[in-house]
Amino acid sequence: MKVTSVYIIVQNKLNKILLSKRADIPLWVLPGGHVEENELAEVAALREFHEETGLKTRIKTTIACYKNIGSRSRKYLFLGELTGGKKTLSNETVALKWVDLNHLPSPMTIYERRKIEDFINYRNKIIIREDKINMIGEILSQIKNPIIFGYLLYRLIKLLIF
Repeated sequence: MKVTSVYIIVQNKLNKILLSKRADIPLWVLPGGHVEENELAEVAALREFHEETGLKTRIKTTIACYKNIGSRSRKYLFLGELTGGKKTLSNETVALKWVDLNHLPSPMTIYERRKIEDFINYRNKIIIREDKINMIGEILSQIKNPIIFGYLLYRLIKLLIF
């Protein structure tokens, strides 16, 4: 089993969660990223969160594990608690925003919304699910966002050709 990606969700005192807007594709996402060779998932999550937000956090628990059956890879969603730092943009982020769970910003993928739903539905037991992206559904959900729609369509075509 190889852990490939990690994400941290933090909630402030107003019950809002912190999202970042990516610089490469202007989507709202949970802070996180790729795990480096021989890096523990928790360490990678803390590093990625700090790199993307400037904020420091500690991991309280694991919310979800997403399994890719075909490649045996895993992705993890952690619940974090802020411990310090200063909100700062990185070269990977163009915006940081505290958002209400009932008013998530757009554009955001179905895949990202599912991680947030897992946070909402978490009941002290790790949620385990298949890491599967419905690329057609993602493309159709972004039809009103031409840049994201084009990027996702390009990714689908690339998957089908290669």
